[in-house]
Amino acid sequence: MPELPEAECVASCLRERVLSSTILSIWVGRVDIIRHGSRSLHHYIGAKIVAVERKGKCVVFVVDHPG
Repeated sequence: MPELPEAECVASCLRERVLSSTILSIWVGRVDIIRHGSRSLHHYIGAKIVAVERKGKCVVFVVDHPG
């Protein structure tokens, strides 16, 4: 588990690189790092990333899915 400053650094770097991007595909190298929803990942294809947040030591992607 990362330390809090590391999680904030990761979230900050991701914000700079992925905000407003559209998710075209998803690859998960380790399913055990996803807390909820690994079976529904296909739903996020086509979604736009509107925010990257840190909740404690977790990094959360906030998306807006058309339709």
